[in-house]
Amino acid sequence: MTQVRLIKDGTPATLESNINNFLESIIKHEIIDIKYSSVYNGTTAVYSALIIYR
Repeated sequence: MTQVRLIKDGTPATLESNINNFLESIIKHEIIDIKYSSVYNGTTAVYSALIIYR
């Protein structure tokens, strides 16, 4: 079954760390794709990654 996980953070470095931690927790799964996005609303940046795996 295909699953997704959305990870968001305010800094790229912390997002990267969170992604690495999650990937370590699903080591036996197949990673299908990782989508990355960032948005800035004038005062705050939000970085996010959508990890698609099975």
